[in-house]
Amino acid sequence: MVRNRVRKTTMGQHSSKNMQEAVALVESGLSLRVAANRKHLNYMTLSRYVKKLENRTEEERENISFTPNYAKRKVFSNDQEKEALSRSGDFSRSDYQSEVLHRGLVTVLEPQHSQ
Repeated sequence: MVRNRVRKTTMGQHSSKNMQEAVALVESGLSLRVAANRKHLNYMTLSRYVKKLENRTEEERENISFTPNYAKRKVFSNDQEKEALSRSGDFSRSDYQSEVLHRGLVTVLEPQHSQ
């Protein structure tokens, strides 16, 4: 078990304010790569947000989010995830015992009957 996991990527770590400032720099005439370097962003990510804002009215620009939306790809809701986590301990605390062959294969799973 890893005690102190070190994050290997900076994906999704930018703030909304930082991205808005970088987009404003690009719109004021600074090149995409220079603006991305100044704000410590990936230039391709910045280019997606700049493209997203092209040909939009001010009203439409206000509704655009400048942070990643990972909730679109979620499989379970937050409540379902909490329930699954609470039940995951049931498998380790269950009243089942397994018989193992000499070869190390599980052959039978039987519930233990407590008396």
